[in-house]
Amino acid sequence: MGLTGSFPGLNLALLAAGKVLELEPVVVTSVSSSWYGANDPDFTWLDMERVLVDEGQIPFRSVAASIGGADDRGRSLSPEGRALVIQAIQRNGVAYLNPETLEQAVQGRLQVYKDAVKESLRGYRAYVNVGGGVVSLGHPEISNAIPLGFTRHLNDLNPPTRGVVHHFSDSGVGIINLKYQPRRFGAMLKEYGIPWRPSHAPRPGEGSLFVEGRYDLRIVGLAVFIMTILVLVVIRFDLRMQRLGEAAGPDEHL
Repeated sequence: MGLTGSFPGLNLALLAAGKVLELEPVVVTSVSSSWYGANDPDFTWLDMERVLVDEGQIPFRSVAASIGGADDRGRSLSPEGRALVIQAIQRNGVAYLNPETLEQAVQGRLQVYKDAVKESLRGYRAYVNVGGGVVSLGHPEISNAIPLGFTRHLNDLNPPTRGVVHHFSDSGVGIINLKYQPRRFGAMLKEYGIPWRPSHAPRPGEGSLFVEGRYDLRIVGLAVFIMTILVLVVIRFDLRMQRLGEAAGPDEHL
């Protein structure tokens, strides 16, 4: 999993799904966020993650983290902002990824994923990206071409900088891309039956994502068989009554 501080709610939903499905995720986080998200320097996503683990809500957390932002080095942040992010990484005891270039950032993450399984990227079942981090999706000019939701193979693109998703895809690993794009994101929610801005907070386990009504074809088949037998019995009985009436003759009905 490649998480970001911009979507803490989506991060939490993803980790909760991993707990329910009993997955073994290897999580790397870009800590900084945009205008919204986990942008409190005293309570970043890494801090939220630690609280969730300490409270026994989730069994796993990030194994490494970077500043995020431009070139994954926080070039879009002030020096003070970068220092605050580094402090958050250090106080949460997470390995600090500090690349010199974007290409080094991509290779550094790939090495973390490889070391975690002690083999190549083929040891993974899927790579899940959250947000629009350039280290995860690659050069911004082609990141929007990566489909939302699940895809087995990415389009044959030749971006200036290949992201983590491209390397996983080259290894035959499925990609789950959860990047916010209003029109496409809305279509994905509709496809999976997830409400968009619901009027009330759904209860845990509520909705078509968890429960879907389906007909049991065995019961349907049995019901059709019984109905067919009953219809045939009625038809046979009706025909027999007609023959009896004809055999009795008109006088016997007077």
